[in-house]
Amino acid sequence: MLQQSGQISPDGYWMWNGAQWVPNPYRPAPAPPPAAPYESAGPRAGTASILVLSSIAGIVLLTAANLVIDLIPNPDDNQSLIVGLLSLVALVVWLGTLIGAVVFFCMWLHRVVRNMPALGSPDPRWSPARAVVYCFIPFILLVHPLWSVLDAWRGADASRRWLDQGTRRMLRAPSLIVGWWAAWLIGSFVLNISSRMSGGIAVALDVVGATSQIAAAVLCVMVIRAVTARQERKNQLIAGGQLV
Repeated sequence: MLQQSGQISPDGYWMWNGAQWVPNPYRPAPAPPPAAPYESAGPRAGTASILVLSSIAGIVLLTAANLVIDLIPNPDDNQSLIVGLLSLVALVVWLGTLIGAVVFFCMWLHRVVRNMPALGSPDPRWSPARAVVYCFIPFILLVHPLWSVLDAWRGADASRRWLDQGTRRMLRAPSLIVGWWAAWLIGSFVLNISSRMSGGIAVALDVVGATSQIAAAVLCVMVIRAVTARQERKNQLIAGGQLV
């Protein structure tokens, strides 16, 4: 098979000049260390998406239980039994779906961050392990998942082969990712406030908080799929020697 002049090797280090492979003059200097091979995040993205969507059932049941408690402040014995059973079922479903969603979201995040050097971003802001661990540190967890996903999104920009941290920060944050994280923060804050209230105010806050959390779950799935597809696209361009 004849090589076309200007074609780039998959690792980005070499360019075909029509007669032989020569060092790629467009790569950053010094050359980044060899990256781990690219591995598709598709399977993890699919499982994470299913579990994130299933968590909506837990949110709905838990909200329903909270609404019943708010609307029946002084239940009789039979009502207390029903409310207690509903709350228990809601809590089990919510925790079960939430834990699964968090685990597979973190597995997906680990993979997309790990893929960044292979896609031309040799200096991710965090290692794959730290990108996951920081999601569980108090206060930092309020912003870190957003930053990690944004870094992976920017690193998969297909307009150029190489993107260091400075270049990535200059890329505009997509409204999809910002909207996802804003919905999650709003929902978490409102539900936290509602847990300290009672009566009609608590009911209104429960509805607003649950709606925001459901919106965040839907947007999260869209983010997972968008980042994964973006990485797949850039990897195809690199493998085809179309990026310098």
